[in-house]
Amino acid sequence: MKTRSKTGALKTILKTVYYSSDESQDSNISPDFDHPCSKTDRKRFRKNELQVKVLIQEFDKNPFWSKKLVLELSDKTGLSESQVYKWNWDYRKKIRKSEKQPNENKLACKETLIPSKMEGEIIQLQKYYKVSFNTVPMTTPSRFLFSGV
Repeated sequence: MKTRSKTGALKTILKTVYYSSDESQDSNISPDFDHPCSKTDRKRFRKNELQVKVLIQEFDKNPFWSKKLVLELSDKTGLSESQVYKWNWDYRKKIRKSEKQPNENKLACKETLIPSKMEGEIIQLQKYYKVSFNTVPMTTPSRFLFSGV
């Protein structure tokens, strides 16, 4: 596997795999399968309200965090650096996603009308439609009109 060091130089990490005498190298079972540090052994923990509150307050000040700030927040919250960094990353993505998608709870128009103002506008619209429909020629044949039969 190749990784980058802090200086940016590529270095190769060799992984030595040891097999027991009864196990062949062609075996389908991975030797690291029962390793105690595998991801499946880790439990997920929710961040408590105080931790989230601290993270959100800092995010509201500046959504782009430096390494120094991540370290400070890690000390304040008791979370690891990677947890703080990942929370910031995920929260930024969440904000971007919510800005892109139209929210059904938001009003379609930016203006909220006062009921008294709405009544006047409704009356004006009704008058407009009456006038405009009277000027449009009838395109429906008379045999399709409701005759009350």
